[in-house]
Amino acid sequence: MKDLFFVYNAESSYINMIFDAGHKIISPGNYNRQLCALTHGKFGEKKEWKNFREGITAKTEFLHRDQFEIKFGVKYEYPVVLKKESGAFKIVLTRDDISQFNNVDEPINYLKMI
Repeated sequence: MKDLFFVYNAESSYINMIFDAGHKIISPGNYNRQLCALTHGKFGEKKEWKNFREGITAKTEFLHRDQFEIKFGVKYEYPVVLKKESGAFKIVLTRDDISQFNNVDEPINYLKMI
């Protein structure tokens, strides 16, 4: 597996993190952060995701969209999962792909196959 970059559709500010957490608790039905909703519950990272993340042998980075754009100077539709090969990013999972997953096991199983 190549280097993987998980880019969340959220800003990295502390205020934004509080707002997102509150939104996830108060109105989970219209929470539009698909990658975050899959990987994190109301009060933190899901156990299945944490186990997967800790077991990945590839180099991984988890970034908010503002962090990613500052670091690499490119933009995508977020959320997105990318792999880096020969210095170039390739899309592994698009926003639409991520929105099709129903639970945390589905992206884990997909990512294990790449």
